[in-house]
Parts: sequence; C-alpha cells; structure tokens
Amino acid sequence: LAAMGVHGSNAAVQEQGCWALKNFATSKVDHRARIAAAGGIAAVLAAMKAHGSHAGVQEEGCGALRNLALRSVDNKAQITAEGGIAAVLAAMGAHS
Repeated sequence: LAAMGVHGSNAAVQEQGCWALKNFATSKVDHRARIAAAGGIAAVLAAMKAHGSHAGVQEEGCGALRNLALRSVDNKAQITAEGGIAAVLAAMGAHS
C-alpha cells in the first residue's frame, strides 16, 4: 500500500500492487478486513481511476475488488460507497 501511495503515477507499480492485494485477499476473511482497514480498497480504486486506459491495472484492480468483497458485507458496502461499481463498469466498458 505504501508503494502504491508513493508511486501513484506509475502504472506498473499500481498493477503489481493490485495483484498483491488480490492475492492477499484470497486466503482469509481476516486478511480482507485488514486490507480494507489499511486503506486497500481506496488504493485499488485510486489506481483504477488514475490508470483507466491500462488494461493490466484494470484487470488486477477488478480482481482485487472481487476478492476483497468475498464473504464480507462490510467490504462490499465500502466498495460500493467509494465508487467501486462505477470503477468496474468503467473498466468493462474501456476494455471489453
């Protein structure tokens, strides 16, 4: 998350950051909650917004959001409140 914050304009860092969060979020519900509490959802959405034309960022960002939402009512609500649905729809529209 720190690298994503420092290197917001670097699409490769954002893609790899989303990839890492996607993978960390697959194993345990506790991991998903900790990622969200640390600002992971906001970081993923910021990466997707900043790099809308970068297919890799969009793919990994959507995957991270999917995994973060899995079996977590709180994360689903946060993703929705922070514009996650619009971000996923924008990614789908730009990269279909």
